[in-house]
Amino acid sequence: MDEQVLTKYEVMAALKYKSVSGFYTFCKRTPDFPKSFPLGLRRVGWVKREIDAYLEKRMNERNAVEG
Repeated sequence: MDEQVLTKYEVMAALKYKSVSGFYTFCKRTPDFPKSFPLGLRRVGWVKREIDAYLEKRMNERNAVEG
């Protein structure tokens, strides 16, 4: 598997979240946000490609609205 895995803090930085609780609330309330997967007992990760695709989708939605 050559997928790059991002930690919680790396994803939070990409989304500009400073609060862990705020980030997890966002994850729960945003159904199209990529799901995390367990890396260990108390650690989760996200596939970088999926996070990049989510951000790209959001930018495209913004651009479509702007015209």
